[in-house]
Amino acid sequence: MKKIWLITDTHFNHEKLKTMGAGRPDDFEDRIMKGLKVLKEGDTLIHLGDFCIGKDEEWHKRFHDALVGVKKILIRGNHDNKSYNWYLEHGWDSVCEIMQGRYFGKEVLFSHMPILKKKFWEIYYEPVMNIHGHLHGAVNRHNAETTYDFNFNYDVAPDTHGYKPVLLEELLRKYEKRN
Repeated sequence: MKKIWLITDTHFNHEKLKTMGAGRPDDFEDRIMKGLKVLKEGDTLIHLGDFCIGKDEEWHKRFHDALVGVKKILIRGNHDNKSYNWYLEHGWDSVCEIMQGRYFGKEVLFSHMPILKKKFWEIYYEPVMNIHGHLHGAVNRHNAETTYDFNFNYDVAPDTHGYKPVLLEELLRKYEKRN
């Protein structure tokens, strides 16, 4: 059965993440690459942005070589500033800024940064959940406590998920039990 996986903020080649507030381990890149081995041919991976910082061609090649036969969607993050064409030419099947759709009976909004529930969404199908990245699992470090809705927003940062991708179906099942 084909599965949909999520990951964000891989930040390959971003050495400062080892010393900054995020405090990633020295081998975080290897952990992420090892975690990707759960994906199988025919699966889909939605990457919610901030793929790498420098050595772009090298990291894209390594990443895509590890995921042969996997459909890869990039939702650009604040560090993903190459053109859409560049990303498509370097292995991504689709590139966008934000994506919304119905998955496993739930309307889901995917973004890099958390999206606040606003009247804007009333003109579309209102999502029940916003799956995002950017915060690295640290809502308080980003001063988002007052605007972050733990019943709507969900950060799939590798920092809080064992440096492994998250299975969308399982995440939505957990969400359903919470609400």
